[in-house]
Amino acid sequence: MSFGLCRRVAAPALVAFVFLLNACGGGGGGGGSSGPMFSVSTNTVTFAVANQNSSPPPPQTITGTVSAGGSGTLFILINSSGSAVSSISNVTITSNSGQATIFPANPATLGIGTFNSTITVRACMNDPTCATGQLAGSPQIVNVKYTIPGVVASSSSVDYTIANTTVPTDLTRQFTVTGSPSQTWNASTTVPWLSASPPTGSTDAAVQLTASLVQSELDTLNNGTYQGSVTVTPTSGLTVTVPVTLTVGRTQVNYVAPYVAGKSLRERLVQ
Repeated sequence: MSFGLCRRVAAPALVAFVFLLNACGGGGGGGGSSGPMFSVSTNTVTFAVANQNSSPPPPQTITGTVSAGGSGTLFILINSSGSAVSSISNVTITSNSGQATIFPANPATLGIGTFNSTITVRACMNDPTCATGQLAGSPQIVNVKYTIPGVVASSSSVDYTIANTTVPTDLTRQFTVTGSPSQTWNASTTVPWLSASPPTGSTDAAVQLTASLVQSELDTLNNGTYQGSVTVTPTSGLTVTVPVTLTVGRTQVNYVAPYVAGKSLRERLVQ
């Protein structure tokens, strides 16, 4: 059996390549051989990075192999769907196999989360569309999983304004923390007049985090604008910082010591 590159077929959203599959030489002997079988080197591909600012991970290669038997023109078509895969290279034909390289998407483009793609690899005889003549074992499905760890806060900033009269809702703000993969995170603040609750959580479910002004610290602040932040630090991934702005504008009374007259009683009576 010999394999050789015959020609290339281009099709929208498909990577299609063709080579000849020749029947084995004749000869006597009982029993015919079974038809060609198609298989791939792996049905699972995983990619992972440290955080969303990392460079894309190295590409990975999959190999499709056709076993002996049969004759005609063999077509191999590759189709990818889903966000994990950026592109798939041309197939390189070697003997009875073809190799293609899978390139993952840019982490900065995807953001935080677990992303998936499905690669479908078809091998067929004499039909460039693979609508007919698929080999045994075709199609092969390759599942791609791409993990970009970290946490996300639903608010990009938090603001408070404190005047003469405050109600409990003036002292608290809430936002949601989510993330991927399953991991814990810790929340803290950078200023004494602010607290965060709960101080720890998990990405297994969305957590509502409450940022509260500390009344005892707030009472000591003069009028003005103050800056702070809430930080959420995951086990894996980048720390998320939510800036906090506090504006205090209360009526302030300046107390002056009573004026004490230095004149005598007679001088005051004369006046």
